Amino acid sequence: MEQPDWLSLPLDLLELIAQRSRDDVTGLAAFRSVCRTWRAAVGPAPRLLLPSPAVAPTLTWTTIQQITH
Repeated sequence: MEQPDWLSLPLDLLELIAQRSRDDVTGLAAFRSVCRTWRAAVGPAPRLLLPSPAVAPTLTWTTIQQITH
């Protein structure tokens, strides 16, 4: 039996799968890590609003993304 080619799924199907992963950060990260095509189907990584480590009670925007050099 031939293995399915998961990297060449139609974009509309990838978008449907991605929509189901949007509320699960771990699932979304796993989905985005498959390949560039799957990552493009989701769009940019969501921003996270985290408390600032500073003494003042402020919030800081951050994002999860791959950094390449």
